[in-house]
Amino acid sequence: MKTSFKQATIIGLAALTSLSACRKDEDPPAQTPTPTPTSIKLELEHKVGSSALVLNSNLTDAFGTVFTISRADFYVNGFAFTNDMGDTILNHTPHYVVRPNVTEIVLGNVSGTHAHEMSFNIGVDPASNLSVDPATQPAGSALGVQTPSMYWSWSSGYRFVVIEGNADRNADGVPESMYQFHIGMNSLYKAIELHLHQDLTANASNTVHIEIDYLRFFDGINMSLSTSHTHTMDNMPLATQFMNNADSVFSVHVH
Repeated sequence: MKTSFKQATIIGLAALTSLSACRKDEDPPAQTPTPTPTSIKLELEHKVGSSALVLNSNLTDAFGTVFTISRADFYVNGFAFTNDMGDTILNHTPHYVVRPNVTEIVLGNVSGTHAHEMSFNIGVDPASNLSVDPATQPAGSALGVQTPSMYWSWSSGYRFVVIEGNADRNADGVPESMYQFHIGMNSLYKAIELHLHQDLTANASNTVHIEIDYLRFFDGINMSLSTSHTHTMDNMPLATQFMNNADSVFSVHVH
């Protein structure tokens, strides 16, 4: 009798041990998922007025002159976002070359859930402009060698903005005369500020939609004039006007 009870006890304990082992195999402990960092990227829309920018298509300035844009490249850097209190929630310093085929810039992670203001600069920062040689930069770097070139020479520095095309200068409605706006120099390094007031979704990639209206660069500039071109130092007043116009080139579009 005692032997049977002892055997039953051993069998029962073995069964409990086996059942416990099965439960451990079938029910692994729950793991807390790793959150995705809250981040910001820019979606860029290249426009001329209310239309999409199409290179080499006919445009009309405020003076009625027909002109085209065949090239539109510019540097941006120094992106910063602040919240309602003015605290910086993102500071992103790398340089980028913006062209019509560049439609997205990924800026990185933010430390808040509301972006109230954003700012950035057009051009290459003064500390780099006259000290960095593009030939020494790694392949793919924005400050490296670009094709077409975004650099004058080691002593002159980078071209911050390059816009080229043709303009009608004989009033026949056909843009036949080449123009160039090659803007550089530290004195023309341009800060841009935009009001966002955009809530950010936590643990997600957030998109800020920026419209770039290239026609605004030409505000107050009569493209029929033979003097409406500049390589900066040969027409500093026009180069300054062109860069000042950048204040109205960029805008935030809310979907």
